[in-house]
Amino acid sequence: MGTRPLDLAALLWYLEFSMVDPNSLGAQTQPPAVAAEADLWECAALTDVGKVRDHNEDYFIVRPELGLFMVCDGMGGHSAGEVASELAARVTSEFFDRCRRDPEGTWPFKIDKSLGEDGSRLSVALRHSNDRIRDMAAKDPRKGNMGTTAVAAYLNGDKTFVSWAGDSRGYQFRSGKIWPITSDHSLLGDFIRQKHPTAEEIEAFPYKNVISRALGPAADVKVDTVLVEMQPGDVILLCCDGLHGMVKDAQMAEILAKNSALPAACKELIDAANAAGGADNITVILVRRRARKGG
Repeated sequence: MGTRPLDLAALLWYLEFSMVDPNSLGAQTQPPAVAAEADLWECAALTDVGKVRDHNEDYFIVRPELGLFMVCDGMGGHSAGEVASELAARVTSEFFDRCRRDPEGTWPFKIDKSLGEDGSRLSVALRHSNDRIRDMAAKDPRKGNMGTTAVAAYLNGDKTFVSWAGDSRGYQFRSGKIWPITSDHSLLGDFIRQKHPTAEEIEAFPYKNVISRALGPAADVKVDTVLVEMQPGDVILLCCDGLHGMVKDAQMAEILAKNSALPAACKELIDAANAAGGADNITVILVRRRARKGG
């Protein structure tokens, strides 16, 4: 399931995996191995155009039957950004579908031996998306500069992998505390990592919106991937800069701590970003790990 709101101000899904019919999400027949993990996580997602933009270039994918969750933030203007973000999400989703239908099929890129097959699946899918975006851009001059950031999580049994390119972020929340899983691929991110600046220096940095890595601009994009150790009750938060650029990490933690219901948490996060100015499109996905039954 992927979405971008058109005339709607916001669109919200609350998906309890154990309650969702996979066929309603365009899934194929669900194999026993996936069905066995049906109660391991729950999720909610929300996107909003914000207070300044006149259309939404974000796109998200929620495919709980595949353990796939993804946020893309398009860029490029002239509607090209929304094309790139949707294409990246759909190509990634299709790749995961293909892997499930044909586990022995050939991948477009080699597996990273340090990550193994499970850990490489997201990065290969994002690199494949990069190629598809560039192919489309080459055929249409109006889309020549299009691209998208991407952050995605793949939950497979007890393992959780997060991959990203750009400044869309992944966070982990546990027991009232939140911390970033990802590190921004941006000039500001590089500045913070290299110079360890003060809050005042970060605020004064003149190139906050310059991305150093994304899907689309370069022929060979490097996608970062990490294995995340999740405990029962932990929440993965995926978002674009329309959220993390407007709402401080501490405020996100407060909102998650007081909202045990994920849909309510999503809405309050979006509301907080809009209250701070809503300068960009805002998208958030929340995924909570449940305890295994009998575990």
